[in-house]
Amino acid sequence: MRVISLLGTAVVFLAAGCNKTSHQSAAKEQPTAALDARFLLTPEQVTQVIGSPIKESKSSEQSGGSFRVAQYFYVGEDPLKSVTLTITQARAGGKNPREFWDRIFGRFANQKDGTAISEPETQRGDPEEEEAHEKRNPPKKIDGVGDEAFWSNGQLLYVLKGNSFLRVSVGGPEAEAVRIEKSKALAAAVLAKM
Repeated sequence: MRVISLLGTAVVFLAAGCNKTSHQSAAKEQPTAALDARFLLTPEQVTQVIGSPIKESKSSEQSGGSFRVAQYFYVGEDPLKSVTLTITQARAGGKNPREFWDRIFGRFANQKDGTAISEPETQRGDPEEEEAHEKRNPPKKIDGVGDEAFWSNGQLLYVLKGNSFLRVSVGGPEAEAVRIEKSKALAAAVLAKM
């Protein structure tokens, strides 16, 4: 399993918890007020960005693992043009989302020409397969949104803001550069309300 793919399935991974001790300040470890994606990103905003009216939206939330994870799914009239927004926050007694972010993306923070600067702390699965995948498809650092952002697996924008992070996925047949810009626009709309 690829390291970056783990972030996409964070609920399963995080339920098991992390063994790392937090070195962040006490203020950063405090749980944040729950964010409801329905109010952070409206169907009208999604419609404006993706160019397809939203016919349905669904939400879910899990807070039983290390973090509180809220997900909202916007289904466009054109089913290929749908959007998923996931927000990961601290919960009482849980782990620090910023620390988790640093474990996953920290080695890519100062990337030059798309390669990791340092080796990962731990490897999961077949190390040679993971290394080969990340050399072929490392997350791309994205400037201009949040405290830090990365584009991963050609379809997911991860954005760190304070002690929370979000993931935006925009469906559709457009080129990757167009999907990145649409994802950034949606993330900016969310971050403006956080």
